Amino acid sequence: MIVYLLSSRRNKDINSEITTLLESKGKHVHLPSRDTPQSGDIVMYEGNVGAIRKADEVLPVVNGPITGNWAFEYGYARALDKVRVCAILSDNDLNENKNRMIELDISKVKVINSIRELEKVFR
Repeated sequence: MIVYLLSSRRNKDINSEITTLLESKGKHVHLPSRDTPQSGDIVMYEGNVGAIRKADEVLPVVNGPITGNWAFEYGYARALDKVRVCAILSDNDLNENKNRMIELDISKVKVINSIRELEKVFR
């Protein structure tokens, strides 16, 4: 199973911990900061969109503010029906009006609040 980890680059430590966890469970993780060339907007866009298409599942991680790039990738993954779980790991700005649509959509998938819960989901 290929899991695309949709998370901000600012979450470097969390991303590393989640990647290690999933890979220990036999999952192949596409971590964009590691697996997508970071050599320009078009290259990153094509790499990330292609990886989302190839993934069996997309794991969105919310840990702080939602960026436009995160929202685009989330919407794209949801349109492809590749999101079943969303990790909300700390205070975030989902309640701000600008993210109301994302907040409503996330309510349609399983939400976890810790990496320990994530381990149970990806057995």
